[in-house]
Amino acid sequence: MRHLRARLLTAFLLVTSVGTFSPRARAEATEAEKRTARDLFLEAYKGQQAGRYAEALEKFEKSLSLFQAPTTLYRIAQCQAALGKWVEAAESYRSAESMPLAENASSAFRDAQANAATERATLEARTPTLTVEVAPREGATVTWSIDGEAFKTGLLGTAIKMNPGSRRIQVSAQGYEPVEQTVVLKDRERRTVRIALVAQASLSVTPPGAHVEPPPRQETLPDAPAPVPTKPEPASPGKLTSTGLLLGIRGGGMYLNGGPSLARGTGDGLFGGFGGIVAGEIGLRFAKVVVISAYLDGGGLRAPEAGALEAFANQNVSFTTTAKTLGFGFMLSLIANPQRPAFYFELGAGSRRNTLTVSRFDSDAGAQTDFNYQFTGPEGTIGAGAWIPVGRSFAVLPKLSFSAGVLNQLECTSTAACPTDEDFIPLGDVWHKSPHTTVMLNFAGFYTLNF
Repeated sequence: MRHLRARLLTAFLLVTSVGTFSPRARAEATEAEKRTARDLFLEAYKGQQAGRYAEALEKFEKSLSLFQAPTTLYRIAQCQAALGKWVEAAESYRSAESMPLAENASSAFRDAQANAATERATLEARTPTLTVEVAPREGATVTWSIDGEAFKTGLLGTAIKMNPGSRRIQVSAQGYEPVEQTVVLKDRERRTVRIALVAQASLSVTPPGAHVEPPPRQETLPDAPAPVPTKPEPASPGKLTSTGLLLGIRGGGMYLNGGPSLARGTGDGLFGGFGGIVAGEIGLRFAKVVVISAYLDGGGLRAPEAGALEAFANQNVSFTTTAKTLGFGFMLSLIANPQRPAFYFELGAGSRRNTLTVSRFDSDAGAQTDFNYQFTGPEGTIGAGAWIPVGRSFAVLPKLSFSAGVLNQLECTSTAACPTDEDFIPLGDVWHKSPHTTVMLNFAGFYTLNF
């Protein structure tokens, strides 16, 4: 929150010191008015964050009266929406969008206008409408109002946007009984109310004993029984900030080709073929679409057949083998549009360690020894995929990536002394020069935390 307050104050300092939108605002505001506007804005922002929307709205409006800024109009709209004044909030959002900006306007002002457009569209889709139909209308001058606000006769039968909650309709016409009806409008509701006017009774004297027809019963036809009034849900449309934190996990399959091989002309690779991999990733998004992240992955690989190793030992020695991989590094990624399905591209650099574990069993000695051969080297990655948002904070990412590198270091750990090439697991003379390539098909999920 301290960072956001600092950004808001910086935006105010920029606009009130160098003037980044209208020359008229720069000419009319005095230094005292600018200082007062800044102070009111920050006090209002604190109230908004604490949920004191009425108090914040009053201070934002005072700040705006001293100095015009799209950031202030944007905050006014948010407070109005939270108070259930959705119609007024939409107008405030629209005013923030249309406020002219200079070419050197700060990013805070441009972000406020962009976010205002997004939130207004979401809010207008939720705003209920009310249509009032009156009959008969022929020959009658109808006057009508909603919550005391008079509307023109020509708007009868027209859907009018209204704030959610209880609305009082009043209709009158010369020669007809006045009508009053209350309806409760809900989020996204499209309500039509039909009112039948009833002629007033005649003032003529009725002779004693004469039959008098009762006046027709007044009918109103609401769409449904009025529900119990509830507090309107505050509008909270989602928005994308310039920076954010990404947490991800991915898994999939891989195919590895090349790398160290067995010696003596066998041509058998120590690693290769298909395997599985899982990974975790944490990244920082900036400029909305660029991500710098760190990753750690691990998985299983195909190990050489035991028979290929037994060829180098006597008949009383047998082998079992397993292979695994571990990688870590950094990734630079580009997401074309994080808010909707879009193209994803990545470049990475890191290190990979492939480990071959050989369990050697000597039947003569009745003993087993485990040897771990660790091959390490640099690796580069390029990949592409489809970024698919799911809700406001989650996204899925199917992607295909290609990696290449050289395993140029070898370490051996064992419960006994590691054997030489000729004694145990002879490697090719050029294993350290043999590059490897990897193709990975992954499916990732990300959670985004906006700053």
